[in-house]
Amino acid sequence: MPSTIDSILNLPGGSEAILPDRTPSSEIDQEGFLTLLVAQLQNQDPLEPLSNEEFVQQLTSFSSLDELRGINGNLDGLGQLGNISEILTASLAMQQASLNASAVSLIGQEVEAVSDGVVLGTGKPSEIGIMLPDTAGDTVTLTLNSVSGEPLFQQEIDLTDLPEGVRIDKNTVYIQVPTENNSGQALPNGVAQIVATSGTEGQALTTTLLGLVDGIDFRDGATLMTVAGTRIDLGNVLEISTDTPQ
Repeated sequence: MPSTIDSILNLPGGSEAILPDRTPSSEIDQEGFLTLLVAQLQNQDPLEPLSNEEFVQQLTSFSSLDELRGINGNLDGLGQLGNISEILTASLAMQQASLNASAVSLIGQEVEAVSDGVVLGTGKPSEIGIMLPDTAGDTVTLTLNSVSGEPLFQQEIDLTDLPEGVRIDKNTVYIQVPTENNSGQALPNGVAQIVATSGTEGQALTTTLLGLVDGIDFRDGATLMTVAGTRIDLGNVLEISTDTPQ
């Protein structure tokens, strides 16, 4: 029985096969398959026609091939997603490098940043800020606790009669970081937790640290600045100025 290609190239009556004008391809698409199938049916030997089994086999083979191409296309798409992931990773790396360069420029400048901790005993001038809400009463209480929760220092501040070393600016109370406890003894060096409350109900207040940036830390994939010895996330910065702490 003549092959499919022979049937197309050797048409009865000496006619030449008219091939569509298209760019040659190593792959056959659905339209090309149907063209070949129709040509095969039109030019098959009437005495030995294509059997039903052969016809179904050709349809099944092409269907399987088409599905494999679809899977391959999906894999190519996943490969493109991988390329996109690489581009995003490179973009994030460039942004991080830019952020690091900007962070270095903060060294030597005064910043105020949200912080619930302070390092004691650094000998560097800094102030603890207590942000006052509209509902704040006439008094606020500042407490410094050790890492284990032991009270180290406590001061109650009358907002109507500020004690020495305390000031108010832009609805924030600033207290110089203490060096002695309430008994006049030197506070231990190390990290202390800052707790600020308002009124008799003990409303928790947001605290800040105001001081000079004396270092930048890029470890552990984060950008941290050191303010008067205390490490603070760069994203917590509220204000930057070139003035020195008062």
